[in-house]
Amino acid sequence: MNGIPQSYNNKQLVHSWPYKDANGDVLGIVARYQNGTDKKDIVPFKRNGSGWTPGIEPGLRPLFGMDKLASHDKTKAAFVCEGEKTTSALQSIGLTAVTS
Repeated sequence: MNGIPQSYNNKQLVHSWPYKDANGDVLGIVARYQNGTDKKDIVPFKRNGSGWTPGIEPGLRPLFGMDKLASHDKTKAAFVCEGEKTTSALQSIGLTAVTS
């Protein structure tokens, strides 16, 4: 899945969300790891050469959904959500949504 690790802290990768720029190029990935018993781990990944490493690039951080916002009809509402999971759910039904 996107070249990120399939496990982290003995937890399996459940889902990942690519952060894309306005052109659709992947800037980073946020992954959710769970094992069913412990608290989930949400891990950001940044580019490391041709792969990915845990961490966040210093400086300004992109919005998740920025690629959708770039082509959004400015006369319609856009939603600011808490988290990638909720944002993706709104996007899946055709709404424009972002999260930080």
